[in-house]
Amino acid sequence: MVFKPTVVKTTIDELHVIRPGIPVEGGKMLKKFTELKYGEKGIIKNITEFSTELSDNGIYKGKKIRMLSRLPVRKNVIVSTRGHMIVLPPEMASGILVEQAMETEFVRG
Repeated sequence: MVFKPTVVKTTIDELHVIRPGIPVEGGKMLKKFTELKYGEKGIIKNITEFSTELSDNGIYKGKKIRMLSRLPVRKNVIVSTRGHMIVLPPEMASGILVEQAMETEFVRG
């Protein structure tokens, strides 16, 4: 899969290209959501694929999202956002770019 960078205008004079692992907005790093560990939270900064399907499930830019688990067989990802648990296929989850939130909650089980 070829990564297609998304250009986001952050100020009138500045353009940033949002890509995983590249610092934006004050030097913070963006990660693919699938790179978060269990219990870690992130704030969605960009969605590169399946944006319509994800927004239908309440997942869109600016929303806080937490990695709950990965299912072993199909590698589906279970996420939590605003108290709702959603199961995403790995193709959808890897298209979500997040800025990792400072707080981490450890999930037991």
